[in-house]
Amino acid sequence: MPYVTRLSDASFLFLVSLGLLIFKRYRKTGLLMLAGLTCSFYVVDYLKNWFAHPRPFEILTGVNLLVKDGGYSFPSGHTTRAFMAAYLLSSNSRRYYLFYILAIVAGISRIYLGVHFPLDVLTGACLGIVIGYLLIKAAGPISPVSDPEICKKGSDIPTT
Repeated sequence: MPYVTRLSDASFLFLVSLGLLIFKRYRKTGLLMLAGLTCSFYVVDYLKNWFAHPRPFEILTGVNLLVKDGGYSFPSGHTTRAFMAAYLLSSNSRRYYLFYILAIVAGISRIYLGVHFPLDVLTGACLGIVIGYLLIKAAGPISPVSDPEICKKGSDIPTT
């Protein structure tokens, strides 16, 4: 689980975003992921400081802490980022469920590792989906192909 939780680290998702920017086909998704990382950082940081809820290992006895995490617990920033990324990445994918499976596993890993309560993770998942939704609404739908010439050459992906 310590390795699984790294899938939702800000640094890992930042690198994924930069990787998406390389390919013209996924550039908009990469830009939205960068915006989503920024939005989720500020929203989660504000809520963590407002609620100031301690982490499970700070108030419960017998927690088998596998990673050290600081700051407040509510909501889970890792889970927020994972679900924001899942929402954005799945918006133009036929295998959308794979992104959500990874996000769910990343959220569960935060509970397993003893750094979040289930409500922290559930709230983070909802926040991530809302942030992803709002980004797509603000920027318009993500089209996997923005060049109409590619579609004319036999691709089955329709233009927008």
